[in-house]
Amino acid sequence: SIGGTRKKKQLDLYMKTRSQRTALDVLEDSLNRRTYAGDKSKPKPKYRGVMHMMGTLLFMSSTVTSWLLNSLLPTKYHPYYWTLTLLLFAKSLSYFASALLHLFPFKSAKGVTEALKFDLIAIAASIGFTALPFASNYQEVMRTVAITTLFIGGQLVCVEWQFWGHMGLDTPPNRSELPRNVLLVLQFLDTSAKIGEAMAYSTLWKAGIFTYAVAFCLAAPVTARHKEEPFFKQLPWHKKGVFSMHEDFHNVLLIADGIMVFSAVKFLGDKVVGWI
Repeated sequence: SIGGTRKKKQLDLYMKTRSQRTALDVLEDSLNRRTYAGDKSKPKPKYRGVMHMMGTLLFMSSTVTSWLLNSLLPTKYHPYYWTLTLLLFAKSLSYFASALLHLFPFKSAKGVTEALKFDLIAIAASIGFTALPFASNYQEVMRTVAITTLFIGGQLVCVEWQFWGHMGLDTPPNRSELPRNVLLVLQFLDTSAKIGEAMAYSTLWKAGIFTYAVAFCLAAPVTARHKEEPFFKQLPWHKKGVFSMHEDFHNVLLIADGIMVFSAVKFLGDKVVGWI
């Protein structure tokens, strides 16, 4: 019928228009949202997730560049420089998980909860693989991979227990973040010690650890105050609904990650010839 044909054309036009929405349109929608799907108690400032997306693009492009450069190096160097590529990929994965959580336009609490689990578990990969380029031999590389895998498994168990039967970004009253945080601290100390020993506890290593410590201090009030966004009126860049300590935390964390990546590149450049 004529009416049926008209409706079909309208539907086709709607689907075509909808499919032409660009990634920037989706990003704009996400930036304009002030809460998360299924969890209206958690505020979402305007720039939440933007830094994560920038970090993802930075580390992913660095991963590809590292892989391409590695393929151009003599074969004898490959067993060592691929560890740098894995480090960069692990950082990319962690930043991508955070960007996904904060920027993807989820429609349900289940989607947001699963994204949060992915985000939390990816942290273990980011921490553990940071030590890979600082290994003194292939056996140590494999030990680091094995230990990191165990920590990832431990985080998986802790995160599933923390959110079992629960939907949303807050921790249920009868559950706790403590087991997960204890594992993270143990893994961070183990990784820091390995890197420190390899770098002879140099000034560069101390700068990286200090920057991580500052980031963790900024993260503490953010974690403790789920329904609020901690910010200081005295700081000109802090603005409610726009920028808070959460963004400060991730900006400082990005600097710390950058210091560690630079340390890895410098370490490989200084030491790899002695390994062959």
